[in-house]
Amino acid sequence: MKTYAEILNGKVTHVGTCANNFTPEFEPPLECVIIDPALSPQPEEGWEYRGGCFIQPEETVALEPALTLTIDGITGGSLDGLEVTVNAGGALTATGRITDAGGSLVPVTATFRLPIQASDGRERLVAAVVTEGAVSVAWTPKESGVWSITQDLVNLRQPDTTKMKFAGLTVYVLEA
Repeated sequence: MKTYAEILNGKVTHVGTCANNFTPEFEPPLECVIIDPALSPQPEEGWEYRGGCFIQPEETVALEPALTLTIDGITGGSLDGLEVTVNAGGALTATGRITDAGGSLVPVTATFRLPIQASDGRERLVAAVVTEGAVSVAWTPKESGVWSITQDLVNLRQPDTTKMKFAGLTVYVLEA
């Protein structure tokens, strides 16, 4: 048996095997290249093929967020660790800070959309106002339920350079 690679536009799209006395042929723009069995590592789908050489793609490493969003306090509800209880219709304000990997306040001033998601999938957006790294979020929940703010929600649609670590917060909104 011999191993071959299907190449399309300089990329390996398929790796297969065939009998030694057979060489697959493809219509252009597909190209067939027999892979030397001594080649290590063996090419796989997604590799590049340029100038008669297989090129392994660089590994992508998920970056650990360099920024951290921390909640310092809550007014309008009772805070217990990472959980808050508030009555529907009651104003809730959270304050916090954005710090860098060394724990220093990040001197950024901006407003960003903070998604809050209910356990049944409903979603609300509230404004998170950041002034010189100090964060303030005000929300008046109108509906009872269990609402969450997670690290994934905070970082939704954010570029890697502005993603933040966040321990999360669960808000229990009680019927008024």
